Amino acid sequence: MPNYISLMLIGLSSSLIMLALFLISKEKRKFSFPFILTSIILIIPSFHLIFNWPLEEKSYNILFGEPAILLGMLMFFAGLSLILEFDLFYLSILGFIFGLLSIELGIRIIDLKLTYMPLLAGIGYILTGMCGIISPLTLKFQNKKMNFLVALLLILSAFIWIFIGFLAYWLHLEMFLKKGG
Repeated sequence: MPNYISLMLIGLSSSLIMLALFLISKEKRKFSFPFILTSIILIIPSFHLIFNWPLEEKSYNILFGEPAILLGMLMFFAGLSLILEFDLFYLSILGFIFGLLSIELGIRIIDLKLTYMPLLAGIGYILTGMCGIISPLTLKFQNKKMNFLVALLLILSAFIWIFIGFLAYWLHLEMFLKKGG
């Protein structure tokens, strides 16, 4: 049974780091291809998750697949918008809505004790969602201090997902070895 969650977590972490660097960079356009690359890492396995439901814990297909598609599509169109020199503000409004969803999912992860580490995963979703919620303000006002603080929040979120992603690789390798596949 395929499990792409580890890869998706590293794709998520990479996306958040790229967004943090984007906020503090003076040369915004150079992030177009990294945004598109991280979007592909998120979109392809996510579509498989939501259409085929390969994970044994069925709610995990929703929990990981659907938000990853939303972020992946947002990253793809952000990269494309940078290439075409379109304003990212309107995409950030979608980031606001996706951020609300992320916070809701984080609360439910903690409440239902989902995942191997529900508190850390829930906090990861909540912090990531907070970044989405404040993204329209960040892009609208382009304040250096605000950009720096949001970049720090993005990096903190990314480190949570990197830790969970690396742990997932560690555990999945052993788990699949024991299952004989």
